[in-house]
This record gives sequence, structure tokens and C-alpha cells, in this order.
Amino acid sequence: MGHQQMLGLSIAYGIGRFFGRKEDSAETKKISNKIKIFEDNIFTQTILIFILFLVLILIAQFSSLPSNDPNTVNTIRFVNSDGAINPVYSQW
Repeated sequence: MGHQQMLGLSIAYGIGRFFGRKEDSAETKKISNKIKIFEDNIFTQTILIFILFLVLILIAQFSSLPSNDPNTVNTIRFVNSDGAINPVYSQW
């Protein structure tokens, strides 16, 4: 994750030189107290990764599976077709 972040930062730095003024930096900006927590890089990354994993879990849960056999589908899925948590995963 760190290498991709550094690549993104270097690309943003390279592109950002052509926009805005040097005096107008992110350090001098004032942000609302409601979103001040997002100044912390670790917190922001945690929220973004959580959202990413949540979306991926929802896609995996509700995507169509190649098998039409309900037993296979209920074994693979976290939640069975009747809405109960799969017993295979309840032992975590």
C-alpha cells in the first residue's frame, strides 16, 4: 500500500505544480471542525480501506455463483439463502 501511495503522491505533486499558487498550500487552509479528523492520514486510509472491503464483501455476497446447486451456494456464502449466518463461518 505504501508504494502505491508514494507513486500517487509524486504524480499529484508533478501535476499540482501547474495549478494554483505556491502561497495557497494545504497547510494554510482552514477546514471545518466537523471534518478535522480527516487531517490524520492513518484515519483517512482506515476509513477508505474499510469502505473498499465493505464494497468487495457485498459484491462477493450478492454476486451470482457459477453453481446452481443450493448446497454449494450456501457453503460458499457468508449468509445462507434463508438469512442465517453460515455455520462454517460462525466458528470464527
